[in-house]
Amino acid sequence: MKKHVKLEIAWRDHGIYNIKKIWKITERLKPYRININKLTHNLDKDLWTVIGKKRNKYITPNQLMKNPFLSPIDYCKILNANLQYPIIVYQDKDDLDILDGLHRLCKIYMLDKRTIKVKYITKDLLDKARIKTIL
Repeated sequence: MKKHVKLEIAWRDHGIYNIKKIWKITERLKPYRININKLTHNLDKDLWTVIGKKRNKYITPNQLMKNPFLSPIDYCKILNANLQYPIIVYQDKDDLDILDGLHRLCKIYMLDKRTIKVKYITKDLLDKARIKTIL
């Protein structure tokens, strides 16, 4: 009997990454508290997929926070997000790219808090969690 393993991934313009490996790689890294204004641009990125009857579409976290019915599952994940864990970010050029923790960022934003805990992952560490490179 084959075992099915759920592979949690993060995909970004620069690649596809194994989230569990990212957690393992960053578990000993020091968390920092930063102003959420450094991350709120991520709330306007089409990062979530909504499965439709005719076709799939992509939505932004801001669209979902304005209309929870677009993806009730993701909205529940926002409401239940555990803020004890830091968000994992990667500095991609001038952009802080969220690899893990977008639901937590949304919750912090909805609670009108000003700061959030983050861990920064370097390119070298991130490459260790890479599944596939996107060109």
